[in-house]
Amino acid sequence: MELSDDNLLEEGPGADFQGATLQIHQDSYLCSRSPSSLDDSDSVAKLISPDASRVLPDEIKSTEGDGNIGKSYLKSAASSGVDVVSPITSIPKRISEKLKRTRSKSDTPVKSNIICQNPILEEDEARDFFTYRDGLVENAVKECISDLVTPEKDGEVLGSWLLTEISLWDNEKERLILLTTQVLITVKYDFIALKQLEFRKVSLDLVDTVIIGDLIYPSGSLVPSRNIRGLRVMWNNGQPITFRKKWNPFSNDIPWTTYTSHPLLWRKDSTSAISEMYNIDDFAQNIVLAVEKAQTTNKTAPCCNIEHKPIVLENYIGIGSLIHNRNALGFFKVRGKFSF
Repeated sequence: MELSDDNLLEEGPGADFQGATLQIHQDSYLCSRSPSSLDDSDSVAKLISPDASRVLPDEIKSTEGDGNIGKSYLKSAASSGVDVVSPITSIPKRISEKLKRTRSKSDTPVKSNIICQNPILEEDEARDFFTYRDGLVENAVKECISDLVTPEKDGEVLGSWLLTEISLWDNEKERLILLTTQVLITVKYDFIALKQLEFRKVSLDLVDTVIIGDLIYPSGSLVPSRNIRGLRVMWNNGQPITFRKKWNPFSNDIPWTTYTSHPLLWRKDSTSAISEMYNIDDFAQNIVLAVEKAQTTNKTAPCCNIEHKPIVLENYIGIGSLIHNRNALGFFKVRGKFSF
């Protein structure tokens, strides 16, 4: 399309606009053809941008007889820096490919929004635990056995574990566990000062129920799921605890105790021998055998029920326990400039 400049030259640039002349050239062949009519033999018929018609019009005309765009023209357009775009016919293909990619992503299973309490511990995270140090737990076990276990009354030591005890108020605490043929000993040990703080002995003859299963919360609880297994040892003879004991956060006279694995179980450099010390499943196997053997020896002991079912933690809101557990306040760790 061209504008006639004759009137503009005669009347000068200040004259009023009188009109324009429209001329159509014969070499507008490319614009007159439909993109779908181009031959697909040369890389799905590439169209040339409007700038290309200014640069190489002769080569376009030379291809009119063939009804397609020659390869020489495409090569020269690419070498001259002319933009080459895909034809309109390729747009539906691109849209379908994009939909396929989107559908494949949506078909992948979405992970449930469960806050897992047993992530893989990196080496730097594991080092924050004082019990990560070589020989520290072993020395603590030897000290507790010599101070707390009386072979005449408590029998032979069957094993020792470093586990996590869960209180009635759903607070996690690092505990050293000693199991003998007669008693179960839970020790609160200060792994920083290397001394015993408190302990509790429970005779295996008194145990009436052992529950092994996943730790869960009531259906109306706002606390995120734990997604971890645990064990509960009970000696209450099926009787519920009193209201005063249940709602007293300082009460230690609770006729059951709940355990789960220690966080160091999931450290990367853990071996099978080390894992047994932190594993609740290994402890469960040993305590079930010990309870059954102890009650077989003592005919007056009540029969112990071994149940495999979920363990309900009665925590409905749990803001305090959530803060306590997320910051691992029940474990002896290095916390910046402080250690507790």
